[in-house]
Amino acid sequence: MPIDVFSDGDLVFDVGANIGNKAAQFLAKGARVICFEPQPACVERLRGRFGSDSRVAIVPKGLADQAGKLTLSICDDDTLSTFSEQ
Repeated sequence: MPIDVFSDGDLVFDVGANIGNKAAQFLAKGARVICFEPQPACVERLRGRFGSDSRVAIVPKGLADQAGKLTLSICDDDTLSTFSEQ
């Protein structure tokens, strides 16, 4: 979905926010953002980047189709980390 469809006050869910590059674009358009990110190092980067911005909520969890716990395989390249068992 193009970033241009968001405007002042819209609420955007950034699922797998990583270090917040998309969240920053949403904020620039005036949106409020809820960032979901399970990787601890990325969560710390998000907190450092957006922690003082009241328009951003950071949820240090992943999302799935049902409640439960999954093992997160963390790669040195944070964009390749996964909950997949493959």
